Amino acid sequence: MTRRAFAPLLAIACLLPLAALAQEEGGENGTEEGGDAAEPEPKVEAGEPLIADDMWEFGETIRLGLKLHIGLGGEVEWDVHATGYSYKDDDDMEATAGFALLGEVSIVRHFSLGFSAGFYFFASDDMEDENIDRNAWIDFTPVFKVHYPLLDGKVELFAKFLVGLTITVPSDDFEDDTGADTGAAWNVGLHFGASYRIWDGISIFAEIGWLGHGGQNEFTQTVNPGPPPVRASGDIEYEIHQFALNIGALYDL
Repeated sequence: MTRRAFAPLLAIACLLPLAALAQEEGGENGTEEGGDAAEPEPKVEAGEPLIADDMWEFGETIRLGLKLHIGLGGEVEWDVHATGYSYKDDDDMEATAGFALLGEVSIVRHFSLGFSAGFYFFASDDMEDENIDRNAWIDFTPVFKVHYPLLDGKVELFAKFLVGLTITVPSDDFEDDTGADTGAAWNVGLHFGASYRIWDGISIFAEIGWLGHGGQNEFTQTVNPGPPPVRASGDIEYEIHQFALNIGALYDL
């Protein structure tokens, strides 16, 4: 074969690398002009938790709820101080019943800060025997909650510490019998429980623990109808501790 016959083949061999380089540069330019190619969506692995890690960062989770309360057992200790006399007494408690409106917000992972506004109705055995209507507590209580999720977030174990202020409102019967006025008080408690997520954003829970109340009510009482009537004034200090059983529901905003 002559040298002239090899010339076209040599030219083709020289042009092939140049064509490949030009095609590669054209592809890169096309990507730059048309934008970055779409990256594949991350694949969700099996067993990944339903609750994201950042769900419990400050303010990421806000919940509102309602709970029903039953207080069982316990006793009340009375300490009465009046003009010219004073005495102490104690009595067993009847079951306390009531409800509370709840709210909580996440602060850091595994810790939330909440608030409870409770309305509870209580009586001692002597009040029940004498057909005296129940007195009422109105609680305004900050709640410190530590929680730990299980089963991909469907179950949550928690502990709560409560400490707050209370308004003690005597019933008309109790006020007529003792002369007690509405007074200021305190409340403190420790509860342990678990919640279960039944639907997206809705959980039910149950908790047990201890709840205590204590306070002071001023009173004015007629000790001798006279004439002339003799009246005594003073204050009634009390302290009550009971076993607490609560059930309720929470909604994630």
